[in-house]
Amino acid sequence: MSTEAERVAIAAGFLKDSPPGEINDVFNDVRALVANDSLLQESIPAAFEEHNAEQFATVTPPGKDYQVILGKHGHIDGSRFLDPRSGQILTVDQVHLTVSHVESHESQLARRLLDYRSALEHAAIEYAAAFFPSSAVTVWATEDEALVLGIVANKYNPDSFWSGRWRSQWRIQPGAKELTGFAKIQVHYYEDGNVQLNSSKDYAVNVDAPEDPAAFATVVVKQISKLEAEYQLALNENHNRLSSASFKSLRRALPLTRSKIEWQSILSYKVGAELSSR
Repeated sequence: MSTEAERVAIAAGFLKDSPPGEINDVFNDVRALVANDSLLQESIPAAFEEHNAEQFATVTPPGKDYQVILGKHGHIDGSRFLDPRSGQILTVDQVHLTVSHVESHESQLARRLLDYRSALEHAAIEYAAAFFPSSAVTVWATEDEALVLGIVANKYNPDSFWSGRWRSQWRIQPGAKELTGFAKIQVHYYEDGNVQLNSSKDYAVNVDAPEDPAAFATVVVKQISKLEAEYQLALNENHNRLSSASFKSLRRALPLTRSKIEWQSILSYKVGAELSSR
């Protein structure tokens, strides 16, 4: 018999690994597993925080029409996160993904770096709007004078039993040539089964970006667009290859008789036999 602490640890693991858009459903399920709401409320928020950071969860600042990614680069302390677009600090409820308090923030970073950040954000928003419906973009400027771009796009279709999420993150220092990052895709299909796709790819490439912030942003986003398009095309090709070759090799196209089974005829024979027996 497992202890309450063990059940809470198991529940936290389920929450951290929740498929896209399904963490609330998983939470409702693990409540029955733990059977102790008081203990759950004390222990589970940390699992939500870890899940939100890993999955690029977003919140909408009050009075704004955009979303902010709750990434580690924007984490200040506790439940406070930076919204670099408005220059405000948001106090976030990690369980319900709502903003409870907003306060002003004055950046201590160099003005030139903030100009690069703003230009990269503008170019990335245009790119994401064109290729990723229902997406959110956040660009952080770090203390080591680098820029970190995060993109997340979600598609939820519970009526058809599937959900999916795209995540990508890119880092570059203005004046440097190296662009590093990753792209991740997670898809969950759960009609009459439970199948997940988890795919990721890491990058490290050189980019000759000019010094002008707007031109710099254009070149960087163009390179990101190229890499992400190649990744998606490669995934499509692999899936087509699976369906046309690998999956077919798992079963015979025809039975040993080398002829198709006429299921309708077999059904007719069965019905006829049953009628004759009466």
